[in-house]
Amino acid sequence: MEKEIYLKKSLKQIPRILSLQERDISSPNYGCFDRSFWAWKFKDFPDASPQRAVYPLSLIYSLNFDNNPYLRNENLAEWIKAGILYWAKIQHKNGSFDQAFPQEFSFGATAFTLYPLIESFLILKEKFSLVEEKNMLNAIDKAADFLLKHGETHGFISNHLSGAALALYRAGELLENEKYKEQSRKIINLILKNQSQEGWFKEYEGPDPGYETLGIYYLAKYYGETKDEKVLEALRRSIDFLSYFIHPDGTLGGEYGSRNTEIFYPAGFEIIKKEISIAGKIIKAISEEKTVCLEGLDNENLIPLMENYLEAYLAEAEENQLVDFKLPFEEIKERFFEEAKIYVKSSPLYYLICNAAKGGVVKVFDKKKKGLIFEDAGFLGETVKGKIITSQIFNDKAKIDFKEGKLEIATHFSGVLGEGTNPLKFIILRMLNLTLFNNVFLGNLIKAIMIKRLITKKKKYPVWLKRKIVFKENKIEINDILTKKQNIRLEWLEYGKKFSAIHMGSAKYFQLSQLIQKEKPTMVDLDKFNKENEITVKNIFEFK
Repeated sequence: MEKEIYLKKSLKQIPRILSLQERDISSPNYGCFDRSFWAWKFKDFPDASPQRAVYPLSLIYSLNFDNNPYLRNENLAEWIKAGILYWAKIQHKNGSFDQAFPQEFSFGATAFTLYPLIESFLILKEKFSLVEEKNMLNAIDKAADFLLKHGETHGFISNHLSGAALALYRAGELLENEKYKEQSRKIINLILKNQSQEGWFKEYEGPDPGYETLGIYYLAKYYGETKDEKVLEALRRSIDFLSYFIHPDGTLGGEYGSRNTEIFYPAGFEIIKKEISIAGKIIKAISEEKTVCLEGLDNENLIPLMENYLEAYLAEAEENQLVDFKLPFEEIKERFFEEAKIYVKSSPLYYLICNAAKGGVVKVFDKKKKGLIFEDAGFLGETVKGKIITSQIFNDKAKIDFKEGKLEIATHFSGVLGEGTNPLKFIILRMLNLTLFNNVFLGNLIKAIMIKRLITKKKKYPVWLKRKIVFKENKIEINDILTKKQNIRLEWLEYGKKFSAIHMGSAKYFQLSQLIQKEKPTMVDLDKFNKENEITVKNIFEFK
């Protein structure tokens, strides 16, 4: 059975998950899964998000498969229960939870923990006393009420909204509260209203294939609960779009996405496999470890992906009869997604993806070798004044001209986003946590400012790129003209490498494909560029 790979990989992670938890009953943090907080004391508050680890543990506890050492184990049941109760213990009075800092009142952390905590509580409900059960139902009610009354104001993040909609719907069912279900439907309608005509769901400034798969999971679960045909139709269009970004080597996404992520969440595809056949292509990549897998993740993403793997294993959708379903890279076709500003070409010999709005970020795959031969995340350099600049930052004002066989892009360089911390910044943040952040509105306002500085802010620099890509059946030509103002001098400048120009915790995970030697790009003559303020860089890739 192909789907057993999800279970097999998840089982290997159970010791790691349990080691994250404080299982010492004498500890005031008994049940906490944030080991950096309770064990190492590196943090001054517990992140609520790891508490969702109780759900994969609950599933393993309840699953009756051959030689399951965790099946109905009483010790495991006590640890799961402790984790559930600790979630309720660290809940704020307004029903919310913290993730990144104290007094965050995080919409995302509340939404993403509520659904798995409900499911875990239902699996182990018999282990709770009447008082504990009442307290848990009260905590669930408070969390759902927070999601009902508050939103996420720092950006439109479709996967967060999808997770909130599913959590509210399940809370409404459990508590027999119609207002939670109604809010769930409102959020779903908002997501569908903002879905692109091209099929993708918005993640800040555009589509992001990695997070698209997570949003698909939550929407597929919601569809399974409600059988809402509008949601199914939205999923069809989303998956059709996403199929273009599954690569010949089994990887997904990258720097051409709005958030640069490459994690593949398979459960949504397994849940609706009867309606949309794509799951088989995903299993192969996961089983061969061609994509980002559990083994390569930190704790922050290990737990949600493990939850997703087990949901994929448990999905009971009938097998789809469309066994000859082909992904775009398996066909001969091209498409320019005008709204996303992403161009995809699948020739008999190569597969190319280019995001024109991000300075022509490009990936080129050799179909015969089924491998990535050229990856250019954009130009990256440093001025003599120490400013890191790049052509990769999303620019919705970039000039883009697409004609058959040719794509031309004109954009400017921007400052790389992402800031490190230091003691002074940390002290200021904690002062804000203890004062202004006590007000949810002011806290969200400041958080929006932080997100802008780390993800969406654009500081222009007087350096420009004109990129022209010419596509032929057996050849790709990339011609770049770089210009700059005379007062800008560069210390170094390079391209043809993988890097991320925004802050994104869920990006930059290791994949085996990163070990493969790729085509080396033409070197930039920096002396000439600094002297003449203009330079042309050409690269040609031929396929046989």
